[in-house]
Amino acid sequence: MNKSKKNIFLVFSVLILTVMISIALWLLFFKKEITNINVKTLPENCKNYTIINTDKINTQLSSYFFKNPSLVLQLFENTASIQKEFDDVNFILNEPISIFWDEKKQITGAYFSVNQPNNIDVSNYDINEITVDNNLMYINNKKNTIYYRDNYNNQIRMFLSDDKINPKEIFENYISTSSFQDTSSYNKSALKHFNESDNSIIFNIKNDISSKMGTFNNYGTIDFNSKEITIVIDGIYNDQFIFNNKDSLITINNTWGNFSGNLNEDIVTSLNKEKAAILENWDGRLSIGLNSINNIADLMNISKIADLMNHFDLCVFIGNKNDTILENINTDYGLFVPYKNKESGYGLGLKQTNIFKKEKPANFIGNIDFEKLFDLDINGLSWTSIKTILKRFNLKNIEMNCNSSQENQYKLNININSLDSTKHILLSPFIY
Repeated sequence: MNKSKKNIFLVFSVLILTVMISIALWLLFFKKEITNINVKTLPENCKNYTIINTDKINTQLSSYFFKNPSLVLQLFENTASIQKEFDDVNFILNEPISIFWDEKKQITGAYFSVNQPNNIDVSNYDINEITVDNNLMYINNKKNTIYYRDNYNNQIRMFLSDDKINPKEIFENYISTSSFQDTSSYNKSALKHFNESDNSIIFNIKNDISSKMGTFNNYGTIDFNSKEITIVIDGIYNDQFIFNNKDSLITINNTWGNFSGNLNEDIVTSLNKEKAAILENWDGRLSIGLNSINNIADLMNISKIADLMNHFDLCVFIGNKNDTILENINTDYGLFVPYKNKESGYGLGLKQTNIFKKEKPANFIGNIDFEKLFDLDINGLSWTSIKTILKRFNLKNIEMNCNSSQENQYKLNININSLDSTKHILLSPFIY
């Protein structure tokens, strides 16, 4: 190795070592005491919130960079544009970030901590100053968003709404009613959940949307590991719960995506108001398989979720609750043909390569196999571009299952697994 190369190697080694030592010192000696101010100042009775344990996530990622120090520079290079936007924002990394939704007022809020928020140069952002009761706030009219800087607590509060946002209502409902010293205004329930949890993210859901689905008191957690992301939701359900687990599920194999569920009979009945022939004897069992993708060039231009289904080559199985089975049934979705073996029902778009498999009774199970998706024989530059983007996320598959008990409790598990376990699944889109 010549002298020039030795010098380059030495400089690079010193740089990496400096970064590693800086992170270690910060973690061991310079971390400020955690106040949990962003959790405490959530609206007192708010039941819809997400709390991100930035301290745990930061510690885990720091450990990963210790094992893979060369990736630090790649992360900085690939996120340069994001960093530039927040150049003068000095985030406090060990304070949790909290996000809430006020269902009644239709307001979403996000609280995060920064060092000396009053030093942020607001002229760098598309916001205007407004004053409410002698308190300075900032508004972005284009994004319908309001910002408030709490200099005493080193906190920034952000509020947004789909409706016209009212600065005075924001101040009265979410700012003047809470303070660090006033412990009576704390969201004690959220603080208790956070203090008792060791998860990367926790969240709570209790609103009209969840009630209409027959669930309430939904409490969830998300954990990030280098090889997988795990999501767990526990909750209580009532008679309106859209699923049950009385029957064995039928899955369709040899597809890259599959969803199988047992729908509540009351839900099935409500769907059959027009007495559609295909629903007459439906027992609630439903299985959907994804064989391929169509019209790739138009896929990126869809504006409605419903239009997304037009781009998938689907196969469907609908269970039949008695031995009476009709001939072919023509529907708006296509021709359903009778399917008879140990499990009677109707099939749509089934191919010879599709195989039924009987699973254990459950509310529903689902799987997206990205390896099979990437192996699809699809020509065109559009698919090549989409596949390249998807591969950057380092996804192998997504598995989900939901089960319920006689105590009216349910548990939903979702596992997102990495394709290459040597690459951190959370960092993959930003580094690799």
